[in-house]
Amino acid sequence: MLPDSIPYAANSDDGLEDPLQLLARGRASYGNLFAIRKEGPMFSRAPECAGVIAAFGVDNQRAVLTDIESFGLPISAAENMKLPQNLVNLNRSLHSMRGAEHATQKRHLMGKLNRGEPSHRSVWAALEEITPNWTAEPVELVKRMRELTFAASLRVLFGDGHANTRQLASLLQGYFYLRREAASSGHTPDREELEQLVMVGNVVDSELREFIRACRRASPASTSAVFANLATESGEARLSEDEAVGHMNIFFISTTEPVAVALSWVLLVLSQLPELRIELRNDLDAALQANTCPTEAQLNNLTLLDCVINETLRLLPPNALMVRITTKPTLLSGVTLPARCEILLCPFISHRDEMAFHHAEEFLPSRWRGAPPSPFLYFPFGAGGHACIGRSIAIDMIKTTLAFLLPRFDLFLAENQDVDWSIRIMLMPTPDPTVIFHPLHSQSLPRPGKITGPLAALVNLQSIYAAS
Repeated sequence: MLPDSIPYAANSDDGLEDPLQLLARGRASYGNLFAIRKEGPMFSRAPECAGVIAAFGVDNQRAVLTDIESFGLPISAAENMKLPQNLVNLNRSLHSMRGAEHATQKRHLMGKLNRGEPSHRSVWAALEEITPNWTAEPVELVKRMRELTFAASLRVLFGDGHANTRQLASLLQGYFYLRREAASSGHTPDREELEQLVMVGNVVDSELREFIRACRRASPASTSAVFANLATESGEARLSEDEAVGHMNIFFISTTEPVAVALSWVLLVLSQLPELRIELRNDLDAALQANTCPTEAQLNNLTLLDCVINETLRLLPPNALMVRITTKPTLLSGVTLPARCEILLCPFISHRDEMAFHHAEEFLPSRWRGAPPSPFLYFPFGAGGHACIGRSIAIDMIKTTLAFLLPRFDLFLAENQDVDWSIRIMLMPTPDPTVIFHPLHSQSLPRPGKITGPLAALVNLQSIYAAS
């Protein structure tokens, strides 16, 4: 049972339909800690759940995110659906570990990720390969970004030294989409869905293991490919085959879908701000040599691009909602919560805290030229013990992609479009906006469309730059 001292936001049965509005109303009414359900889960499907609590404020967020022993992640969707053990393992990475195992695995993975060449070179090479095929025709933005990040992740993670890696990457991507649909909130997969999920998952598991064995037979002395490093390290840092399989699947997911969604949000915002696009393009032209891959130092010095990315991830974080489960009776904000209590954190709302972000609803890249906020107020990649270990790769992919695209293409919304948003694990634009990537120096430019509908009301894009 939840303590009576925690205020209860009644009439929360519609929470799954619009959880962000529910949480925003609850925080406005009840402050930084309130109950949403007195029993049963909302998002975790946790058995014997003691209720659901929403936690806001830097102190509560720091407490939940740093204490991974008391505030664990929910059991995986694979366990919830009672999938075979090899498929449970397929979804097992750092996020499902605690204690010494988590510390050891995190140390090993950080060492492996820091080996080899910076990832932006592989991303740049992938972009040079894929973008010559682009035409100035309307395309779906998220779909285009998925194609792009797939090609970039293929080079960053697999390199080009192994046969059939594109097919394996396609299997990983397909398995993620199947699992997302099967595990979506309010959906119970039928027998046919589960059979297909198991079939594809078994193929993914088998192909990943064959890739690992091929890497170990080859034993490359040095490589920039992340997955080859995960597979071949020797001695104490060598991962077991099961460990490598779980990390590889999660790494691939982490460098494709969330990066594609983040890029979509940035480009969608920029489509409405022609003056900012020009300013960014001038900044890139001054900092980079034309048509050549930037150095790591040059990429790190793109201050305006950093500001635009940070501000977009503040207002439209793909990771908009986070869930934790208390593993034992645990003190939070002076209240003892029972074990098996579902805790909701919401970067989407926390990033709009007026106390932390002045004019919080406005798109103001300039706010990032000052000292950064606490990582427990701004946490698009999580924070604390379970912060995303692939954050640096994801940021490199986002920055490199934008540094490549903006000097080559101008981006237009194909027509005026109502754009809404939904949560499908990640915060996504819906329907997929139709855009045009137009070669920059073309003589005939399309008439730019404007965003209307819920997204236009959600983010004030006109505060500094006026869309033409």
